[in-house]
Amino acid sequence: MAGGAQLKKLRESLQNAGFTGQSNFSKKGKGKKKGAQDKLAKDERQKVLNDIREQFNPFDVKVTRNKRADAIEKKLTVGKPGLNKQFGEESRRREFNERMQRKGKAGGIIDRRFGEGNSKLTPEEKMLERFTKERLSKANKSSMYNLDDDNNIDFDDEDTGLTHLGQSLSGKTSNNNTIDDDDFFSKKRNVDNGNENENEDQPLRKKTKAEVMKEVIAKSKKFKHERQQKHLENMEMVDELDDDFENVMDEISVSNKNKNNNEDNGKSKFDLDYEMKVTEAKLDKRSKPTDRTKTEEEIQKEAEEKKAEYEKKRAQRMEGEEEDDDNDGNQVHKSSGATGDDLGDDFWDGSGDEETGFSVSSSLESLSSDEETSDASDEENEIKNTKEPKETTIKIGNKTIVVKPKVKEATLICPKTLSDFKNYITDSEYEETVKTIKKIFELYQPKLAEGNKERLGIFTTVLFEYLLELANKPIGFEDKGYVRIMDFLTRTICNLTEKYEQLLLESYRKHITNAHERLLLQDPKQFPLKSDTILLTLVGRSFSTSDKFHLVVIPALLISCEALEFIKPEINKTHMFFGLYICDLLVQYERISERIIPEVISFIHRLLLTTIPNPDQIEDWDKILICSTKPLSTKFTIKSPCLLPNEIEKISISKMWELSNSVNLKDENLFLNQITIKTIKTLDNLISKMIKNSIASLELTSSFIPIIRHLIKNNKETNSIIINVANKLLNINKLSIKERKPLKLQKHRAIGIQQVAPRFNENFNPDRKSQYSVNMDPMDPIAIRDEISKLKHQVKDERKQALKELRRDTKFEARAQILRKKKEYDEYHSKMAKIYNSIQTEEGTAKNEYEREKKARKNKK
Repeated sequence: MAGGAQLKKLRESLQNAGFTGQSNFSKKGKGKKKGAQDKLAKDERQKVLNDIREQFNPFDVKVTRNKRADAIEKKLTVGKPGLNKQFGEESRRREFNERMQRKGKAGGIIDRRFGEGNSKLTPEEKMLERFTKERLSKANKSSMYNLDDDNNIDFDDEDTGLTHLGQSLSGKTSNNNTIDDDDFFSKKRNVDNGNENENEDQPLRKKTKAEVMKEVIAKSKKFKHERQQKHLENMEMVDELDDDFENVMDEISVSNKNKNNNEDNGKSKFDLDYEMKVTEAKLDKRSKPTDRTKTEEEIQKEAEEKKAEYEKKRAQRMEGEEEDDDNDGNQVHKSSGATGDDLGDDFWDGSGDEETGFSVSSSLESLSSDEETSDASDEENEIKNTKEPKETTIKIGNKTIVVKPKVKEATLICPKTLSDFKNYITDSEYEETVKTIKKIFELYQPKLAEGNKERLGIFTTVLFEYLLELANKPIGFEDKGYVRIMDFLTRTICNLTEKYEQLLLESYRKHITNAHERLLLQDPKQFPLKSDTILLTLVGRSFSTSDKFHLVVIPALLISCEALEFIKPEINKTHMFFGLYICDLLVQYERISERIIPEVISFIHRLLLTTIPNPDQIEDWDKILICSTKPLSTKFTIKSPCLLPNEIEKISISKMWELSNSVNLKDENLFLNQITIKTIKTLDNLISKMIKNSIASLELTSSFIPIIRHLIKNNKETNSIIINVANKLLNINKLSIKERKPLKLQKHRAIGIQQVAPRFNENFNPDRKSQYSVNMDPMDPIAIRDEISKLKHQVKDERKQALKELRRDTKFEARAQILRKKKEYDEYHSKMAKIYNSIQTEEGTAKNEYEREKKARKNKK
C-alpha cells in the first residue's frame, strides 16, 4: 500500500512538472539549431528532477540543526551523506588497490658487508677484514679457463696449456700424449689419462653438503671403532687381573705382615700402648666434638631473635599476608599445667605468648616428666622380668666392633580406627590406657620402619576421637585417673599437631562440621555437649588463633559466634554456662589481634540482664545496645539484695555441667552467683583487651555502665571485682568523650570571586560566531579564554573526525581482505575442479579405449 502511494505521488509530480503525459509541440522550425535557451531549459529540467528526487528520498539529504530563533532565515548547511560515503569508498578502494599492487615490489638496500651489524668492531678492523676478504675472493676466482688471468697459469707446462681436441695450441707435444690412429683402445686410454691430469691441475672446488656429511659420518665411524677396540683391550686386561687377583692379594698380605712385624719389632712397649690408646680414642663415640658452650648473653640474644622472627610471621598471618616459610607456624604455647576442665583465671596462664611459638619434639620426648617418674617403677619391674639381648663386642686387631641385637617386631598393631583402639584398652583402667598409648608410640617410632610416620598420624586422629568421647562421659572432676588421662591426651594431641598437621586438620574440620549440624537442629540434648567445649579449647591451644585465614580457626570462630546467637540463656542453665565459656574462649582467641566480636558483647549483655536483680529497675536502660524495650525479670533472676563472691574459684566443666542440670535450689543459687561473677570477670578481660583500643569504645562502655551501676546498688557488700570493672568503664568512657572529635567538612582554600567589569565592543555583530577573531584585544582575558576554548573544541572535533576516518579505513580494509581471500579461494577451487575434470576425462577416455580393446579381442575369439 505504501509503495503504491509513493509511486502514485511520483507520477503526479512528474506529470505536474511536465515530464510525463501528452506533450503538444509543433513541427515548425525543426531544422533550426538549438541555442542557449535550449541549454538553459535542459539545466532547469535537471534541477527540477533533482528536487523531485530529493523530495522522495529525504534520507539522502541532511540539514544541520540550529537552535537559534533566526535559523530559518539563514542559509542552512545541506549535506549528502550517501554520496559522501560512496566517494569515500571509491577513494579507499583506489588507494587499497594501488597499495596492493606496490606490495612486495618496492625493496630496500641491505648492507651485508662484513662487520656492519657488529658494534664491537672498530672501523679500522672492519676495513681490514673487508680488504682481506676482497683479496681472497679475487684469488679464488682465478681459473685456468680465464683468458685475462695470466699470472697463475704456466703455458709452458704440458698439462696446463690451452688445448683443442686434445692437442696443445702452443705447438708442443708430449710422448705420453702420442696417439696411434689405428689403435682405438690406446686412444681412449690416453684421452682418459689426459682428463685425469686436467682434473688434478684444476683448483680445488668447494665440497658439497653431501660430501661433507659423508666425511663426517666416516670420521665418526672411525672414532667409534677405535673406542670399541680400546674398550675391548681394557676388558681383556681386567679379565686377566681378575684371574690373578687371589695371587696378588696373597702377595700383598704377606708383604704387609712382614712390614708390620718389622715395624712392631722396632717399636717399644710404650709406643705400642700409646698407639692402642689413640686407636681406642678414635673409635670412641664420646670423643666427637660437641657444640661449644654459649654464654648467657648469646643464649638471650638467640632467644630474642627467634621471638622477633615468630612475631613478624604471626603479624603477617594476622593481616592475611602470605608467609615465606609455611612450615614455621606461630602457635599458642602449650601449657603443661592447665587442664581441659579448668576455666579459672589461670587457665591461659603459663601458656606463654602466642608470638613465641613452640617446637614439637618427638612423641616420646613430649611426654611430661611427672608421667615418666610415675611410671619409672613399673618400667623397672618390666625390665627386670624381661631378658633383653645384650650387645656383643668383637676385637679384630686393634679395632673393636660392637654388634647390636635385632629389635623385636611390634607385638601391637597400630590402631587405625577408634574401635580397633578400644580392643586394647578397658574403659575404667585409665592408667593402663596411658601405658598402652606410650607403648604404641614406642613400637612405631618413625626411625624404626618405613610407614610408621603415617601410622602414627592416623593413630593421633584416633586419640583425638577418643578424647572427645571421654569428654562426654558423666565422670566428675574428682576422678584422678580420668583427669590424668584427659590431661595426657590433650597435651599429646597439642604436641603432635604440627607433626601430623594435615590429618588433624581434616579431623578437626570433620568434628566442627558435626557440631554445626547438631547446632542447626536446636535440640538442647544434642547441642551443646562437653566435647564441644573440649574441641574449641583444643583449637585455641593447637593453632594460631590470630591468623586472618586459617582452615580450622575460622570455622571454629564461625560456629562459636553462631552458637552464641542460637543458644538461649534465659531458659536454659546449660546454655548460660556454655555461652560464658565460649565468650571467655573467644576473648583469649583474639587477645593478640584485638578484634572485637559483636556476638560476645551481645551475649554478655543478655547474660547480665538474665541474672542481675530487678532488671526492670535499671536506670537509663535505653542506652543499653540490645534493649529496644524495658528489660524484664526471668526465672534465673537473682533475688535482691544479692551477695556475690569476692573471689573467683576454678570452674570445672564437669562440675558446672552437673550444677546446670541440678534441680536443687541451693545448687542453683551457687551456680547463678558463680556465673554472674565470672561474667563480670570476662567483661573485665573484654574491656582490657578489646574495648579499650577500639574506636567504638564510647558506645560500648556507655552500654555497660547502667548495668554495672545497678548491680552495685543491689549487692549487699562492696565487691572489689565489680568496683574495678565500673572504674575501668567510667575512665575509658571519659577518655573516649575527650578524644573523640566531631566530623567536619573538608576545609578548602578560600578562592576570591573574579571582579571583571563588562566591556562594550563597538564592533559587536550578532551574526558572527566569533566576536574576537578579527578585532580582539590581546590584553582581554575573556577574549583569550574564548579563543582557547574555541581551539580546544576544534582540536576535539578534528580528533573525533580523524578517529572516525581511521575506523572507516580499518573496516574497509577488513572487507577488502575478506573479498580478496574469497576470490583466491574461488580461483583455487575452480583450478582444482578443472584439474579433476581433466583427469577424469583422461581416465574416461582410457577406460573407453580399454573397453573397446577388450570387446575387440573378445569378438576375435
